[in-house]
Amino acid sequence: MNSLDAWDAENQCVKEGYKGPKGETTISINNTLRNCREQMVTAFRYFEANDINPTKKQVADKYQERIKGIVPKKPDPEPKNERKPKASDFFEVYDKFVKESGEKNAWTTATYAKMETMRRDLKAFKKNLKFSDLTESTLAEFVAYFRDVKRLRTPRKKKGGRDDYDHDDIIGLKNSSIEKKLRFLRWFLNWVTENGYNTNMAYKSFKPTLKTTQKNVIYLTKEEMARVRNLQLSGAQAYLDPIRDVFLFCCFSGLRHSDANNLRRSDIKSGHIEVIVYPSNLTTLQRQFWRNTRMLPSTITRPCRTTQTRR
Repeated sequence: MNSLDAWDAENQCVKEGYKGPKGETTISINNTLRNCREQMVTAFRYFEANDINPTKKQVADKYQERIKGIVPKKPDPEPKNERKPKASDFFEVYDKFVKESGEKNAWTTATYAKMETMRRDLKAFKKNLKFSDLTESTLAEFVAYFRDVKRLRTPRKKKGGRDDYDHDDIIGLKNSSIEKKLRFLRWFLNWVTENGYNTNMAYKSFKPTLKTTQKNVIYLTKEEMARVRNLQLSGAQAYLDPIRDVFLFCCFSGLRHSDANNLRRSDIKSGHIEVIVYPSNLTTLQRQFWRNTRMLPSTITRPCRTTQTRR
């Protein structure tokens, strides 16, 4: 087996049974490739965390640093006289969690905003909150606070009068929103427990029943699709004709509008469309990395390769 035949292009690895020119085994070669990919991802995360749009040279230099084991210069140490928050200083510890976790995991602006909202909710619930207060009964009161007390900033209006608001929209969150709030709280409490600030384990066994309604899946029937396809658009509505074509194409192919917009002639192969469908949460740098290298490290969510046939 020569080196070209040994390459698995789809899985981006060496096929089983191949040995390198110096006798390297398949496992050894693939482990080396995996390490290279992981170091490249680490390099890109550095640029993302520092809001840098890197040049090719910067990417190459940072990658070489990672491969050679050169540790980037650490920031100046914090002043020695800085006081470590006490376990009783709940909100100081919360701020420390946000600062350290945000820097370590390169949080987005949206994540910081959600954590700030969570801090305000905890403060509004109990101003002098302590970790020892978080018993199951207190956590149940916290859930009740979200359901019965917390006011939404932008309540939705009913159909009707100018000031006709739905009471459920003015006061109280939906169960799905409350569950998200509790996930953020558990995230914080797991961190403080691991870092020695908290010894109250009540939150781990607290699992309230929050029933949520299943979202309705809205779709068009064949008859409705035919009505859209056969609708005559002329005059002032003629500009909608190409928009309808794109809409119908997305319906028949199962592609999102963004994926259909990115289609190229090269994606049409032997009578079908073959595309890479990216998860919506990939950053621009991660997408660029995938396009340029066609390699996907295990630390990035793997895009799903789908073959879809246009009928």
